[in-house]
Amino acid sequence: MADVKFKGIVERVLGSKGVKVVERHSKKDDAGEWQTVGRTFFTVWVGEQSLPAEGDLITVIGTQKTVAEEYQGATRYNLHVSASTIIVEKSFGPRNSTPVVEEEVPF
Repeated sequence: MADVKFKGIVERVLGSKGVKVVERHSKKDDAGEWQTVGRTFFTVWVGEQSLPAEGDLITVIGTQKTVAEEYQGATRYNLHVSASTIIVEKSFGPRNSTPVVEEEVPF
């Protein structure tokens, strides 16, 4: 496992245990404007911490591991983070998000 710290936006709430977070990768184009050139998606398990809402900009500190999962006959490799700290930097979304799906915590 690797120690990680990143900033991302909560894409969806995964029940009471975690959230799906997207980290955008940007660079300046020839006109000097910032453009999104890629994204990394993380499943973040929050443990006993408060659950952030969809749309929140958060900083996550924790440990990461890659988890192989079967999906529609193919193997996908997902980044799972067990968060030791979650800091809500800015709230952009609704505060009362409805959980989408319960998942088993793999840690």
